[in-house]
Amino acid sequence: MLFAWPALWTIAGLLWWYSPTQSGVRWAALTAFCAGCGAMSVVIGDVVLPFLHGSSDMGTGRTLMCWRWIEVFTSIVSQWGLPFVFLQFAIRYTTKLSTLRLRIVTWASATPIFLMFLLTPITPPISYNFLFNLTWAGPYLAIAITLLLLKEWKESNGAMRSNRRFTNLISIPPITFHLVTNYVFRAVHIENVWYWNGAIIWLVFGGFIWLLIRRGIFGIRLHAEQQRHDWSWKAVRTSTSILHHALKNELNKINWLLGKQTTDPLSYQNEMQQSIEHLHVVLNRLHRQTADIDMREELIDVPTFVARFLNDQHTKAESKGVAIELFGGPDVSLCADEFHVKESLRNVWNNALESIQRAEGRIQISWELHRGDFVLMVKDNGCGIPETEVRDIFQPYFSTKSTSENYGFGLFYVYEVMKRHQGWIDVTSKIDVGTTMKFVFPRKRVQIMKNKEGARQ
Repeated sequence: MLFAWPALWTIAGLLWWYSPTQSGVRWAALTAFCAGCGAMSVVIGDVVLPFLHGSSDMGTGRTLMCWRWIEVFTSIVSQWGLPFVFLQFAIRYTTKLSTLRLRIVTWASATPIFLMFLLTPITPPISYNFLFNLTWAGPYLAIAITLLLLKEWKESNGAMRSNRRFTNLISIPPITFHLVTNYVFRAVHIENVWYWNGAIIWLVFGGFIWLLIRRGIFGIRLHAEQQRHDWSWKAVRTSTSILHHALKNELNKINWLLGKQTTDPLSYQNEMQQSIEHLHVVLNRLHRQTADIDMREELIDVPTFVARFLNDQHTKAESKGVAIELFGGPDVSLCADEFHVKESLRNVWNNALESIQRAEGRIQISWELHRGDFVLMVKDNGCGIPETEVRDIFQPYFSTKSTSENYGFGLFYVYEVMKRHQGWIDVTSKIDVGTTMKFVFPRKRVQIMKNKEGARQ
């Protein structure tokens, strides 16, 4: 236990430092802190106090009493605090309760702790009623574990399901071992088995650091993704990368229109005018060298938005022999930034168009409400993305294309836009079959239209 205590507090510190604004991660950090208090209590009882008793210089009555009270405090935090905070973590990590309901649940679930203070003499050395502890701590931990497992099982997003799986692998085994050895066994007077928690903690610590660096856990990653995104985004903000990328899309379109032979001058003129107007919008929105993604949210009529977008893309797709298939969806409005959503959709669309090399190419676009979230889907039958590269396509400056005109910034921009909308972008791809990109927005951003005139519910 001597080194388990700093290991657990290191986990708590890393979680709090890297994601201080996420409620679920904060409670996960508190869980590690409470577990560390338990290890610290054992160290004080088994190492510090015997040492002080044997030291004539340091073993004064006041010093010994101070350390005994620290032992009591850290022990209480572990015994009574850990089941409570782990339940709070599971609730926030797996549910979407309102702030008011979360407060009610938090205070209600704290009731057994108040009862324990009333029923337990708080004097060193403290004596616990482990059977009574088990009557509430056992259900708390069991409920929390069940919530985590159910959320992983129901998760539809592949990347998030993987992250939840790793989170469960790190949190559930040690909590289960703690439940059995520290509550169940001690309730039936089987002692000292809980000392093995120290070995389990070191396995957890090693796995936590590895996952934090390589894969991601509790929704965060160290170095490999989180810092790379942050540092790259700061570099982008001081340059004009977003501006360049948005301008590149329109300039490519204008260049293509200039070299196009057309028998419909009016259509040609309209498309050119639309591109010029969009360039003006780009310049107006990003003229301050992109201090950040400038969010201006409004209600977007999704069917109208998609129809206009496809109208802009129709001519270029037709010239490549690519069929556009629209599989609509419900009449909904989306609270979002239309400019950035359109630019994100355009980046995904251009990637889909460039990936199609076959004669009968097609791109499908559709939207739906799925498990409470709004999903806008773009599906192509292009060349697909190698499995080894799928994880990296949202990294800044990464590109699957070999030409110098591709900066590897488009999908990173999409990733950032979706993150600012509290959503995410999901990708599935198979070589020579095609790629499906899903823009997933949280349900709170959707309003269902009652009728075609746009009345809302």
